[in-house]
Amino acid sequence: MTSAGLGDPCLPHEAEELAGGNQKAHAMRTLFEVCGADPNIVEQWIKKSDIYDIIRAQSENYPALDWFGLNNDNDRSAKTKTGAALLGYHKRILSGVRLLIDTSVENTQRWRYKFTLLAM
Repeated sequence: MTSAGLGDPCLPHEAEELAGGNQKAHAMRTLFEVCGADPNIVEQWIKKSDIYDIIRAQSENYPALDWFGLNNDNDRSAKTKTGAALLGYHKRILSGVRLLIDTSVENTQRWRYKFTLLAM
């Protein structure tokens, strides 16, 4: 790869933007960082619709959030995609922020979400 001018695959990746790679993980990490940095969101139980609003509001500042597709015409599909991504990251920690989901009610539209900061 080095002789073809593509760089050394043994060295760590230094570029900020991903040309390929796992765009979902990059979008989720960005969401965790945005929510973890906002004092009105962190440590508060919020609804899924609040998360949709955060993604829409911050997608201009954080292009990685475009992965969710909430600014496109097919909003229902984007909401399904976002909900599935959130569920897949339940209790996961990214950038020192953990996502918790209160699944105590059967209706997924009533689930509550909390981004918590971990002590470093």
